[in-house]
Amino acid sequence: MKFFRRTLSIILIATVALTLCSCSLFDTVTAYGLYSRAVKKLAKAGGYNADCVMTMSFDILGETISTDTEMNIKENSTGTQITTEIDGEEIISTFIDEKVYVEYSDTLVYYTVADSDSTESIGDVNIPELAEEIFENISVTVNDDGTKQIAIVLESENAESILGSFVSDLEDLVFDDIIYIMIFDKNNNLSLMTLTCSASIDVLGYTMTGYVNAVYTFIDFGTVPEFELGHDESEFEYGGEYSG
Repeated sequence: MKFFRRTLSIILIATVALTLCSCSLFDTVTAYGLYSRAVKKLAKAGGYNADCVMTMSFDILGETISTDTEMNIKENSTGTQITTEIDGEEIISTFIDEKVYVEYSDTLVYYTVADSDSTESIGDVNIPELAEEIFENISVTVNDDGTKQIAIVLESENAESILGSFVSDLEDLVFDDIIYIMIFDKNNNLSLMTLTCSASIDVLGYTMTGYVNAVYTFIDFGTVPEFELGHDESEFEYGGEYSG
């Protein structure tokens, strides 16, 4: 009898373990499971390393104005560093200790920040906070390369959350037709997210309409990067108070 009881116990434990594993796997490969796992992993890491390509195109008075910006964003517990490429030149902005250090060509300048809260959203790559119900009818698409993809229609405030400080100064910018896509690698880690939307803004009495497209590519998602200034702090000249 002891043998049969022991055998039954082993079978029961194995069955429970298998059931738990199956539930965990099921939760991961659902749209909400993939999303919530990414949110938790990013929060636990407390930082990220991401490349971003942002395109804005607007029509005004029959003319089209377009901008393409490429940048790398690193964030950890000490602050944020953004490397932006403009016309072949790199601008490195580092936000640490309530100061903003800017390195551009031969120019080294730093600014003080009167309100520390003003730097908390600088360059943030925010995954929007979405309720589980939003994912009820969202399916997971498995791509030919084995990656998984989910696409969601978002509200305007979600777009502002994702784009963060890059549009914070454009208070009159209105978003519409927002499509948010998250792509996960074979290990179900978030590897890329995109946001595409139409947009409009009033400038000097004229309404500019166009679109915004942002592509964020995560590097070692869940791993916090390190960064430092390219020059000694003593080499930076004081430029006044940071205004964004």
